[in-house]
Amino acid sequence: MPVKEWFEVIDTDLPRHVPITEKTREFTKKEATRFRGSVRVSTGRFFTDAEYEERKQRVMSTPLP
Repeated sequence: MPVKEWFEVIDTDLPRHVPITEKTREFTKKEATRFRGSVRVSTGRFFTDAEYEERKQRVMSTPLP
């Protein structure tokens, strides 16, 4: 895929949702030196979609006091 010029992509919408998988986490950790940003993200300490859904279900099923 060829790289586009900035003016070709500046008004392009971002993708709605790209699945976050274990492969995404490994790629992010491997390429962390190329980007500035969150230390948490660059060290791979973020939820994958499956982990998030599991945690969400557990939290939603917890009864309120």
